[in-house]
Amino acid sequence: MMRQEISTQDSALSTQHSALRLLYVIPYFAPAWAYGGPPRVTFDLARHLVRRGHAVEVLTTDAFDQENRLADWTACRDGVSVQRNPNLSNRLAWNHKIFLPLSFRPTFKRALANADVAHLFSFRTYQNAMAVGALHRRGVPYVVSAFGELPRATGPKRLLKQLYDVAYGYRILLGADALLAQTEEEAYWYRRFAARDDRIHVVPLAVDLEALADLPARGGYRHQLGIPSSEVLVLFLGRIHAYKGLELLIRAFAEVRSDCDGVRLAIAGRDDGYLAAAQALAARVAPAGSVLFPGPVYGRERFAAYRDADIFAITPSHHEQTSLAALEACACGTPVLVTEQAPIPGLDGAGAGITVPYEQAAVREALTRLVEAAEERRRMGERAAQLVRERFSWSVVASRLEGIYEDARAARAARRRAGGRR
Repeated sequence: MMRQEISTQDSALSTQHSALRLLYVIPYFAPAWAYGGPPRVTFDLARHLVRRGHAVEVLTTDAFDQENRLADWTACRDGVSVQRNPNLSNRLAWNHKIFLPLSFRPTFKRALANADVAHLFSFRTYQNAMAVGALHRRGVPYVVSAFGELPRATGPKRLLKQLYDVAYGYRILLGADALLAQTEEEAYWYRRFAARDDRIHVVPLAVDLEALADLPARGGYRHQLGIPSSEVLVLFLGRIHAYKGLELLIRAFAEVRSDCDGVRLAIAGRDDGYLAAAQALAARVAPAGSVLFPGPVYGRERFAAYRDADIFAITPSHHEQTSLAALEACACGTPVLVTEQAPIPGLDGAGAGITVPYEQAAVREALTRLVEAAEERRRMGERAAQLVRERFSWSVVASRLEGIYEDARAARAARRRAGGRR
């Protein structure tokens, strides 16, 4: 029933907008789920827009996972046309997030000839650097979704990012017709690049509510991990990377665990360079068996994990903007604990979860509160699911994006007719 209702709503909304030919540019795309939330978000957006009457072509790479590439260069998924250019090195793509797609420039120029609007996803990429010149020369309007990549990292990558920004980054952002921020905090970072406020739009991530129409039964993931229903399960699901704040989460959990035997922490996800360090830390500071590392969770299994968790926690140290995993956990009725580096707009106001500073004491206090209050967790979970239905569904978000795309095309056309400059 839910699937039919959502599809009908999409069709009804699409009648308010003219059909567009959209060109999406992203380093990784479905089914490259090992690369995290961006491939999932972009795929869900693209197929919902196709369903609403638009044409979407995606230019991406053959990135899939650590060992494998995607061999189908040209394919169609749920009506979305996909063109993949092979990466120069799969190792560079996986280990360093450096995507160097061969023959991307001619492929992009051919696709651009048929596009009404282009949408660049991520920020400091080879694809975006190669695309921006052609976009400006041909006068095609374009939109940027930085996916939380605007802040410059500390350490050796900082200089590389500064060089990229000087060569391409400012040009990409200042020339865009619209800049999409997930949160007000990300909008601030666009402004740091001197982007104009009238081109910044706060558009949240969205969750595919269709996937929730037939959720797995509760208990399966707990059984797989050997955790009884009487214990409180705290779940982290994402890349196991130092920036995800796992040291903070493990240390805070260990302090909570010292006062409460019936709680476990499961850190699920693929190793992105920090698994050994996280396991060693857990072995030092937490009781044996209280912190589990069950490995990656993809596809339908992730919903089984969300449903069996009593608390979903993600505590990154670096600004990542909204976590898709945290939103999906909310949609499954699980309260979430996040740091200010991964905010969910409206979370605390709706009483659907807790946002805290990146501080061990703050995480410990919030965890303790949630572990000890089963009824509060239940009410939070109900409000979390309601929050997602009202503010983070693709029916709501796709409609907003249609308007942004159309405004960008109309504004560019008006400037061309007037012979004006940007």
